[in-house]
Amino acid sequence: MKTRSDIAINYFNGGCNCAQAVLSALKDYTGLDIETSQNISAGFGGGIGNANSICGAVSGTIMAIGVWKAHYGATKSTTFYRERFLKELKHYTPEFTCKGIMNRRPCFINNQSRVCIGVVSKSVEIFEEIVKLEKS
Repeated sequence: MKTRSDIAINYFNGGCNCAQAVLSALKDYTGLDIETSQNISAGFGGGIGNANSICGAVSGTIMAIGVWKAHYGATKSTTFYRERFLKELKHYTPEFTCKGIMNRRPCFINNQSRVCIGVVSKSVEIFEEIVKLEKS
């Protein structure tokens, strides 16, 4: 059985940017369909429009947190969940910009960043951990 992290990686490998891959893979939590998820997050890949700013996987996850909270009525604030996500992601990468992430761990295979795939996967995993803790 594929995990949502695997699904996000498949979206990324299939041509979606990192934000699209994350938000689309989390559609069961957001209630958004894939087309809407990809349209909303289209401009956030490559650090917001390839500007090497905030990582699209980070942006996509924070979008998912906001929609999940609004859609499912999670008990704490979006800010609480965002901060928890960023704190957990910091264990994986201390940088949240594309430029910072790539400078610390550059690795390209077939013109795709393996580092990006790792951040996409880890972001989805952390999101799911947050949801699991909320439900317990």
